[in-house]
Amino acid sequence: MTVRFSTMLVLALCLAGCRCAGPLDMVGEDALRVEPARLDFSPTFVGASSRLTLRVDNPSRTRRAVTATVDGAFSVSPSELELAGGESTELVVTFTPVADREVSAVLQVNTVAVAVSGSGLPPLTCEPSRPCVGIRFGAESGACVTTTAADGTSCETGCVDGQCVNGECIGALKNCPDTVCTVGVCSEAAGCSHVPRMCPAAPGPCQRCATTLRAAASPTRSTARCAGLTTAASAPSTCASVARVRRARDLRPAGAPTPGCRSTRHRTKRRWRGTRSPERP
Repeated sequence: MTVRFSTMLVLALCLAGCRCAGPLDMVGEDALRVEPARLDFSPTFVGASSRLTLRVDNPSRTRRAVTATVDGAFSVSPSELELAGGESTELVVTFTPVADREVSAVLQVNTVAVAVSGSGLPPLTCEPSRPCVGIRFGAESGACVTTTAADGTSCETGCVDGQCVNGECIGALKNCPDTVCTVGVCSEAAGCSHVPRMCPAAPGPCQRCATTLRAAASPTRSTARCAGLTTAASAPSTCASVARVRRARDLRPAGAPTPGCRSTRHRTKRRWRGTRSPERP
């Protein structure tokens, strides 16, 4: 009886000495294995994305939480997960450049650091778009992409207002109106514009003013209108004089001399009259 009591007392003391205050911690826990140790992305066009994979292994016999982080032009997915003992998975790392330059960063997987780097390429230059046909650079494909507008889509060029038909803008020509001294012309590059009319040069003020007076009576003659503008700017007083000459000419008696632009013969006749001898009685 005494021996049995002693045995129970020893067992109770042993159990009391083994009581733990909290959960047990694993000592010497194996770290995650991450491969490869570095990721180098191939040159990628700005606006496009490149992807590489990263393998993560849990060599321990316990479940492990995994957290992956990276910044800059790089991203990782998934960024948080759990791996059972002996389990492995792959993380997808994406590179999306925003400028045509080289960049680098550090991808952290728990306590393991992985270097990542890549370089961005500028977009290719495509030929300009035209009415009914759009041309743009496709960053993902790395080539110029052409799109054709549907038939019936409204379109406009420098000289045509119309609709798209099989990738061409078909319609009526634009109206480029003429002005008094210019002619309306059209080109696809510049649209409507005006070029000066070719007006004949007036040889003298009397003829220029005569042309101006004819233009007032016949405004449909483009040559007269052009000459009229030239005369009005260069010799307005001469034009007024010629107008008075015309009015005086229209009112003079038959056979009377013409005032204004007189001929050499008429001036000679007046000088002779001024020097003739007195009349005989």
